[in-house]
Amino acid sequence: MGFLHERLAGGSLDACLAAGVACGAAAVTGPGSSAAPDSAGLRTWLTRLPA
Repeated sequence: MGFLHERLAGGSLDACLAAGVACGAAAVTGPGSSAAPDSAGLRTWLTRLPA
């Protein structure tokens, strides 16, 4: 979801991949999709990734 969300927002391939990784990492921190981030949460996860 993160990859597609960023792609539809016009993000570069690097930004799309980072968003996909962030969503994947967030998704496994809780049961089901309860831990899936919203747009604001995605931005928070992206700040945790190295540049």
